[in-house]
Amino acid sequence: MFTRDMDNLSVAIRHGEITRDQALAELREKGHNVNHAAIARFCEFTGITAREFWAIYESYRNLAIWRRDGNGRWYVPEFLVQNFDWGF
Repeated sequence: MFTRDMDNLSVAIRHGEITRDQALAELREKGHNVNHAAIARFCEFTGITAREFWAIYESYRNLAIWRRDGNGRWYVPEFLVQNFDWGF
C-alpha cells in the first residue's frame, strides 16, 4: 500500500521543492501509516466489515512485487528505503 505521503513526496521532488535524499529521510522517519479511522469510516459507509475490506485489498496485491519475510510480514524487496516499516 503506497501512501499519500509517498505520492506527495514524489511530486515535491519533481517540482524541485525537496531533494530525493530529503524525501527518503522523511519516509524513514514516518514509516508506513495506515489510517485505520478512515478505513473504518469507509467500511461503515459502504456497509462492509474491516475483514471484507482487507480481503478485497489483498486480492489486488501484486505478488510479482511483494514478498513475505520470515514473520509473515509483507515487504517490497529492494525498496528505496532499506528496512522500511510497512506497518502490516
